[in-house]
Amino acid sequence: MKYTITAFALLILFSCNYPCAPSDGLQMELIGFTQLEADTILLKKFEKGSAFTRAVDSLIIDSNVTRFRLSNDTLRITSTISTTNLLSKYDYMISIPSTNSLFYITEMKEPQQEGRKSKYKIMCGNSIQSCKINGTETPIRFDVVYLKK
Repeated sequence: MKYTITAFALLILFSCNYPCAPSDGLQMELIGFTQLEADTILLKKFEKGSAFTRAVDSLIIDSNVTRFRLSNDTLRITSTISTTNLLSKYDYMISIPSTNSLFYITEMKEPQQEGRKSKYKIMCGNSIQSCKINGTETPIRFDVVYLKK
């Protein structure tokens, strides 16, 4: 009888699934831009699906708050004191004024997954699978969105 109760308790414990934690958001990496060109980036956050009419927040990313590292032709943000990750619950407009570059990030797809939970922590996380950059469907890997000059 003792083994039956233990097996039943384990079955209940391991059959419960919980929603996975949301993604931390996408990191931006710039392809073909120099550090001088990327010195100032304007990031505007909009309500998702609002056709860029309902602004939520805006941020200036510049060399006072951000450091870049160049790897081949790609600039990676290595440190910043601002929140630059792009969350799937918003749409974004990213402007790089020095090159007149404008990027619209929309329709980020972050499927809600389920996983197990330890005593104190959910043991899984969602990831953003794709988004549209200027209207073009773009797959996402490793939570990085590449913006090409």
